[in-house]
Amino acid sequence: PLDHDAAVADGSGTEPLVVVDAECIGAFLAELGAQGRRTDEVGHHDRRRLPHLSERTPRVRAEVGSLAATTRGVMSVRNWATDFDHFDPAYAADPFTVWDELRTACPVARSERFRNMVVPTRHAEIEAVARDTVTWSSRSPLVADFGSMADFGILAPPISSDPPYHTAFRKLLLPFFSPQRMEALRPAIEAHCDTLIAAFDVDHPFDVAVEYAQHIPVHVITLLLGIPQEDGELFRTWIHDLLEVGPTNIEQAAIGLLGFGDYLSQQIQRRLDDGLGDDLISFLLQAQLDGRSLSPDEVFG
Repeated sequence: PLDHDAAVADGSGTEPLVVVDAECIGAFLAELGAQGRRTDEVGHHDRRRLPHLSERTPRVRAEVGSLAATTRGVMSVRNWATDFDHFDPAYAADPFTVWDELRTACPVARSERFRNMVVPTRHAEIEAVARDTVTWSSRSPLVADFGSMADFGILAPPISSDPPYHTAFRKLLLPFFSPQRMEALRPAIEAHCDTLIAAFDVDHPFDVAVEYAQHIPVHVITLLLGIPQEDGELFRTWIHDLLEVGPTNIEQAAIGLLGFGDYLSQQIQRRLDDGLGDDLISFLLQAQLDGRSLSPDEVFG
């Protein structure tokens, strides 16, 4: 399951909630998590230096190469109920037919792919999974061929957590994502959308997803994190490497995660050295969870 409460509350279980995106690269994420564990709590703001991922690149790349050598070949799906694969070209071409057939004939599909995947397809089954956090943990909410976040003890709260920790961490984030704060972002987001639309070449065909839609989420990320607007394109590249290509290509996932992790390390260190702002990174560096500062893993996740 993804976000337990949201999946149940908004009734969106009719969509493929549990088979989207990718499990981030295991060995490389282990290094990313270790970065936090090798420092004291970032929340104390004492200008200590966070080690950058680039300093550990040789060993990480060796681990990636070892894992990549064991990655299996990919074969086309023959039966969606017993061999589900959301990266199959046939699924990409027409996922709606696949889901309609599964909901009618086999509402809980299975697959040996992606380390034995189970795919509930109807709202009732998805809700049951979301509520049963003992059987179906969210410690590994993303799906990849070569490993899971939980295998390497990687945190990305609140997504990769179960109640009661999930509930407490989600409550911690609520003030930052208040309706008032989000509404304050509207003018900047609308202005960015207008700029994208103005750049359309209306005299020739173009892909709206490529020229418009995919630029909006990363722009919002720059506003939330308090980083330069032009850095949004970096996030677009990392998302592609990690979530679109990475699930079946560990080398590409490593490339994306290296850049992503090093960038966030620098942004955290910059706030520790130069002072906090009004962005999400600064908010997390000052946040308290059960009377304590957040750990480096929690800030980074």
